[in-house]
Amino acid sequence: MVTIYVDGSWNCEIPDIAGWGFVALRGKTILKVKKGIVRGNTSLNSTYGEFTSVIKALEWALSRNITEVTIAYDFLPIEKLAIGKMKPYSEISLYYLKSINYFKQYMNIYFKKVKAHSRVEYNEWADSLAKRAISKKIVFGYRLYQC
Repeated sequence: MVTIYVDGSWNCEIPDIAGWGFVALRGKTILKVKKGIVRGNTSLNSTYGEFTSVIKALEWALSRNITEVTIAYDFLPIEKLAIGKMKPYSEISLYYLKSINYFKQYMNIYFKKVKAHSRVEYNEWADSLAKRAISKKIVFGYRLYQC
């Protein structure tokens, strides 16, 4: 089975951009490491990055014909929305739920909660990817501040 650690990030100084990242493994073998940004016309928050990281990870898995995936996450709505224990509460959460339901047609998706910022190696890596995606190396012209 493939395990994919996912995470998202956001910075209040650049409210129209959120970052996402994922690390995919089979056992201890790294299959894919990816990061990116999502842009919006309105203010975003880390939720956009969190949900986008899962969608991008599952798109990658589907493109590789992977039929069983465990999503390792630290943002509770990732699992709660997917298994029906939470109702969509925003446009992005509704889009995420529709995306999950689409991917469920092609693969079995399992979830594993990990504690955020607790030195879980691959979760920390996914977190750093999401943060680097919104760093000045990717998003030119912005200076990042602690908010």
